[in-house]
Amino acid sequence: QTILTHRVSDSIILSIPISPIISSQDTIKYFPDALINLAILCRVLQRIQFQLACEGIWLRGAVSFGTAFFDQEKHQIVGEAYIRAYDLEQKAAIYPRIILDNGLVYALGFETAGDLQDAVNKWSQPLWIVDQDHKTASDLGPFIFPQISQFNTNANLSRDTPLFIDYLMGAFKSPDTLVSILHHIQQIVYTDNSLYSKFRWVADYLLDCFYFLERNYYSGLKNGKVKQCMKFLESL
Repeated sequence: QTILTHRVSDSIILSIPISPIISSQDTIKYFPDALINLAILCRVLQRIQFQLACEGIWLRGAVSFGTAFFDQEKHQIVGEAYIRAYDLEQKAAIYPRIILDNGLVYALGFETAGDLQDAVNKWSQPLWIVDQDHKTASDLGPFIFPQISQFNTNANLSRDTPLFIDYLMGAFKSPDTLVSILHHIQQIVYTDNSLYSKFRWVADYLLDCFYFLERNYYSGLKNGKVKQCMKFLESL
């Protein structure tokens, strides 16, 4: 599916079509292909966030669903999906992250946020294995951060929202990239007091990425530079 890009003021809106159906309870559900389209969208958002974070540019946003109408020439968007995403970005995203609308859980036929998380992440391929023929393959890790996991036992993050795009786990594949991102964080938190809490969240998110990788993929991330980065994050 084609992802469309729209610009309104200082916001960039990405959209991908999904086909709704009406369930027997007169509630809107979506065809199974909606899940793969969501995974494709998450992959694009993951890469955009990661590449911008490497440059010290931090994004906040939300993924929602529903009807929306676009006027490309006038740069106007109206509709339920846009309003929901805008409200979530303003009121719930809070930190440098892109969160997913909780309503996607039922709309896509799942019972819990953890079920949706696992289903989307199945499309991301094993960490850092790139398959150019697989349209959702990711070399940056799971699309949705696996905070709802029995294997994520060293959690620093408070689960104020269940689902957000995992855009920094891929930084651990390159210690130099990780150091660069930490340098950007350090510059922000020690020059603007009002931003400390937002980037303390980013630091805790990176620590949770480290613990998750260490527990599930590598029995100890041996690189000395990575260990130094984790100590830095703990004392930030």
